Amino acid sequence: MEWKITIKKLEVDNKKDYSCLVDDIANSEKIKELSKKYNIPENIIHEFISQFLIKVFKEKKNTEEEIIEKFSMPREIVDEVKRQASSSLSLQ
Repeated sequence: MEWKITIKKLEVDNKKDYSCLVDDIANSEKIKELSKKYNIPENIIHEFISQFLIKVFKEKKNTEEEIIEKFSMPREIVDEVKRQASSSLSLQ
């Protein structure tokens, strides 16, 4: 008897992890505090976190700087997103 593990199934599970992580980081107290400090709406923060984690670290389609420039995101927020993500995922 042979067992077959499909890559598609693993990718789906990995994508779920990123979706939950985006929500968790966007809803964290520290990110909410920083978004108020810099007067950035929650939907912009959420979109930034989503693109930053998925397009930069998962899909590797963009560089960190491209996404940071696109959103004109303050370095303090970027560092906090990276800090929280690194405690949940292995960012390369």
